[in-house]
Amino acid sequence: MSCFSDKKAGAQEMRQWLYTSQNRSTQVFINFTNKVVLIMQETLSIIAGWFLIFWGIFLLLKFRKFSAIIEELINSKPLFYTVCSLYTLAGIIIVVLHNIWFIGPRLLLTLLGWAMLIEGATYCLLPHQWIKKWAKNFYHPNWWLTGGILSTILGTALLFI
Repeated sequence: MSCFSDKKAGAQEMRQWLYTSQNRSTQVFINFTNKVVLIMQETLSIIAGWFLIFWGIFLLLKFRKFSAIIEELINSKPLFYTVCSLYTLAGIIIVVLHNIWFIGPRLLLTLLGWAMLIEGATYCLLPHQWIKKWAKNFYHPNWWLTGGILSTILGTALLFI
């Protein structure tokens, strides 16, 4: 009888050990996954931040000539749809990798991703003539100067999230 109870206790100890080791390995995997996700999100914020700072400085330096650049872009359909597709793709990547809807600094990147996705998809789906008419509203250099300032501020904010 004592031999049977020892085997029963041993089996129970073995089950308990397996259960706790599975929990430990699951916990280690979850911690590892959370760290990878955080690193990926931080990297995405840094990339987007530096790009927006670069873009903002570019707009600030070239804001008087930028209306002509946009007009050339809109008049070239293949180039326009290529840029719209890349813009939409960048929005999709940000939305898939960083879709965090908690109030805080990380919400900036989520909103930026959704704005890029919606804007890029809208440009791709609307008739080209409509976009040409609509874009004429933004040919004034003050729009690009304001955009450069906002882009630089947003990029700086993303770097320090």
